[in-house]
Amino acid sequence: MAGTESDGGGKGTTAYLPAFEKRIHLLSRSITKADNPKKLPAFVLPYRLAVVFFQQPFDVVLFIEDFATEYNERQQSCIAVFLQCPAAYFQPFSHLLVRQVAFPVQWRTVFGGQPDYFAGQIAQIVQAGASIVGGCCGTTPEHIAQTAQALKEPLPKCTVSAPKKLLKPAANASNSLWEKLEAGKRVIAVELDPPVDDDSAGFWEGVQALRGSGADAVTIADCPIGRPRADSSLLACKIKRDIGIEPLPHMTCRDRNLNATKALLLGLSMEGVHNVLVVTGDPIPTEDRNEVKSVFNFNSRKLARFVHMLNENTLRTPFRIYGALNLNARNFDVELRRAQEKEACGVSGFLTQPVLSAEALDNLKLAHKTLRGKILGGIFPVVSHRNACFLNNEISGMRVCDEIIHLYEGKDRDAAEALAVTVSTAIAKEIFPYTDGYYLMTPFRRVALMEHIIQNIQQSHIS
Repeated sequence: MAGTESDGGGKGTTAYLPAFEKRIHLLSRSITKADNPKKLPAFVLPYRLAVVFFQQPFDVVLFIEDFATEYNERQQSCIAVFLQCPAAYFQPFSHLLVRQVAFPVQWRTVFGGQPDYFAGQIAQIVQAGASIVGGCCGTTPEHIAQTAQALKEPLPKCTVSAPKKLLKPAANASNSLWEKLEAGKRVIAVELDPPVDDDSAGFWEGVQALRGSGADAVTIADCPIGRPRADSSLLACKIKRDIGIEPLPHMTCRDRNLNATKALLLGLSMEGVHNVLVVTGDPIPTEDRNEVKSVFNFNSRKLARFVHMLNENTLRTPFRIYGALNLNARNFDVELRRAQEKEACGVSGFLTQPVLSAEALDNLKLAHKTLRGKILGGIFPVVSHRNACFLNNEISGMRVCDEIIHLYEGKDRDAAEALAVTVSTAIAKEIFPYTDGYYLMTPFRRVALMEHIIQNIQQSHIS
């Protein structure tokens, strides 16, 4: 640890300052170990920082290496740092000033800025309200010395205007799915798997048929079970533009980093797609992992928070964010707590896993009592005895009770489909009081089966 006194006298820039060690220790402890860490936002900087500590008048400048800090919301500290880190990470902290001026030089990230420029920028940041400032790799004693001198001098008056929020909605700002939910109307969303190749004719025919049958939205999975399919967001844009039914694309954390995710969300918003289901995503199949690598920069809660942040700071028309709710989780208390965390991150509604057991129905009732968001109850039409056994044993998040499995024994395709309609309609009646609508999952692209189920639900006056 080395530094200099800002009044220009006494110890030089390489002097050791043990008198200030206690002060630094207390400051770092107060920032990283607050009284209630659960209330702190995630703001950790595992970087080598040269941090400038000052009061009025400024008394000392110190280098601190490997200094990890956490923003302390309780104390309302204000931190500004020079480091190479995407500014998007800091958007929740509107009062946090970040300058990204470091660039790779021979495999190292260093500052190329001159000391006088560095000092001037620091002075502007201080004038704007920062209380801790500093520099990352490449910041030299000369940078710090000039910064200390700049901070001793009278600072020019600086007016910082708040970021302008675009208040005028986009021309394509309608969101019929959310408008119905907010108005207390029940909705029916139907999931269609995207095509595995470039022949999309059957997919579009299915969407058209579902729209004609009275579905309010079509949801599109994002490479389900970790295998590549046509992009859910591109399909959603075409559905919105060409067919007119509200799309609800799934967006996983598995395949995209933060930049790619933001770019995709901006494109969706431009195309008038304002609903998104955020999910962590199925893992890549074991046999593909040598060639296909997962990204997982964040989980579904962090992704929801990021989308919510875009709603607040960037988008003219906000996304309505939906999350997944696994009613078949072994420890549903944990699942429910995660759902509440998702709501705190901006999730407005939930699409549940299928209700195919009494335990799932009980968990749905508990979720209805606990959660604030809208709930679309999951319905999956089991189409054969083999299908039921496969779902029960090989698909994560699915649980088919023995009573339903036994019903399908010995049934041919036509009889099994008829039974699927009967069972699905009965489940819709059971979950009606605890949901705001239905989330129907299409098995094997059997759209005609889904049309029949929708018709039964409508005729039963539970839609």
